[in-house]
Amino acid sequence: MEAYASGDAAAFEQIYRRVSPSLFSYLLRLTRDRPRAEDLLQITFVKMYRARSHYIPGAPVVPWMLAIGRRAFLDECRMKKSRFEDLSPDGKLPECQEPKESANDELRDAVTQALEGLPEKYHRAILRRLPTCSKPREWQSSYEFTAATT
Repeated sequence: MEAYASGDAAAFEQIYRRVSPSLFSYLLRLTRDRPRAEDLLQITFVKMYRARSHYIPGAPVVPWMLAIGRRAFLDECRMKKSRFEDLSPDGKLPECQEPKESANDELRDAVTQALEGLPEKYHRAILRRLPTCSKPREWQSSYEFTAATT
């Protein structure tokens, strides 16, 4: 590694042959996905190339490379968690879409049907536990409850 850090390009091949099998095994254990581990192996060597001037002469190479590989893995994991928005063809973010009223109607119908299948004594207890709905008067009129009981 010292020869490579000082500018010997041929030393890279030796480093790659010595380090890549153990580094690949490590990345494969981290990812549990062969293609992803192969990509991370390449990313790790690119990062090693960029950081070669920061290598401390005499320091063990394998732990240094494993640390670079682990950070590359963590960076990739963080990127996957990030939320990306797709741009429209004109380069602008798409507008937020409001939920369809029909979806709310379907949900209300499904809840109403489920309530009707229960014995009458359970209706009041369940309706008290329902979150505030957008149209409480509708529920009250359907089940003949006053505002005080809902």
